[in-house]
Amino acid sequence: MKRIILLMLLAAVFLTACKNEGKTDQGVRVSPAPKGTEAEKPGTQDPEKPGTKDSDKPGAQTEKDPENPGDQTEKIPTENDTMTGVILPGIIDDPVVSEIWKDGKKVAEVTDMRAASITNAGILYAKYMEKGEFIRDSEYHILNPDTGEDKLLGVVVDESYETNYNRVELGGKIYTLIRKGELTDEESFPLILLEIDPEKGLTERDVCPDGFPYAMLSRAGDKLLIGNHDLNEAATDSVWLYDPKDESFRQVICYQEESRPLLQVYHDGKNAYILCLREVNGSSRIIVEQYDESYRKIAENDITALYLEGVEEGLTDEDVLNEMIQPVARFFLTEDGHLYYENFSCTSFLADLKNGCINQSGECFRAAKGSDALYYDLMKGFREGTKVPNRAYRLAGGELTLSESNEENPLYYYTDISVSENGTVMAVFEYDDPENIQPDLPPMLKIQ
Repeated sequence: MKRIILLMLLAAVFLTACKNEGKTDQGVRVSPAPKGTEAEKPGTQDPEKPGTKDSDKPGAQTEKDPENPGDQTEKIPTENDTMTGVILPGIIDDPVVSEIWKDGKKVAEVTDMRAASITNAGILYAKYMEKGEFIRDSEYHILNPDTGEDKLLGVVVDESYETNYNRVELGGKIYTLIRKGELTDEESFPLILLEIDPEKGLTERDVCPDGFPYAMLSRAGDKLLIGNHDLNEAATDSVWLYDPKDESFRQVICYQEESRPLLQVYHDGKNAYILCLREVNGSSRIIVEQYDESYRKIAENDITALYLEGVEEGLTDEDVLNEMIQPVARFFLTEDGHLYYENFSCTSFLADLKNGCINQSGECFRAAKGSDALYYDLMKGFREGTKVPNRAYRLAGGELTLSESNEENPLYYYTDISVSENGTVMAVFEYDDPENIQPDLPPMLKIQ
């Protein structure tokens, strides 16, 4: 039954868009460190580590060159091979070299960089060594954009998914959620909190025994708020509080409903906000629940009308319902009364809760919330015309400002954005030439 539920959730996402090392009784594992190896130096390429530049969201497909359909090299894998971007056994993609830019200067190049985000310590990114359809060993690196130093922090073995869109900085460390094992297996795999220490490496801590791949994470003052969408037949969605001081987990909210309502969690430093999907009189409703410091529910806000206004025009009723049940990647609230929503499919919007209106909506948003502003961007790769400028928005103090820029090559467009705890912004640009007139240019990460 659980496998059927997971397959249904995976299908909804796709259609629209480790072996335990050193385990202790406390469920804490130190991820294996590299043995006798150094992190890849900027400016070098490792021909034994080919990869892809596809999105890290569920449902992303490996891209091929339409002009060179035979450019995929067939190779018999050996035990020393590192394979990324696997399409079929023995078929691998060419390496992709990303350029890192800061203050208008190129400071580094990295081969096969994946899931990059900016942090106080530098650029956190991963390299994937695929082992199956939904399983890989993941190297985690920190790159210092000021010095070019690239540090390999450790390897997560048998990782199947990481919630890189919900990474959190707290106390000089970076936290994210991971799940191990093939996603379609009958076996339960725990939800794991991965603690990334830029100085000491990786530590894994089990949150709960039955982990949902697209789990939820938010900073809650000096703690972490974690949401898990249960896959067991008991259908118990849960919200957990993690305290780094004593490394403890405490369940603070529990939903025992057949509808499995939990979509995403957010904390503003004082109150917790839980995004839910609920059935009310036979109708699906999107609800934001508000909880106080003791996790007593003090209010709830039905935002269904705003949600329907933010959904792409022209969708059928069935499509709209499908959008509602999608896992949610990003959910933010601001002090001035704005709400940002982004699911794994084609719905994302910025709403003004005070005035009950949508500021911006569309399928092309990515967002990141800093301490004093919400930054988000419109991916011009989804818009017609190659000479349209890139658009980036900043919301601060209730004021929404728009900046537009054309790169030297107009075929570059935003694909992601992240903000560090200290307010540094990094935008990721991809190159796409629909007419294939120019050769592919490398992805660029620009630090502002």
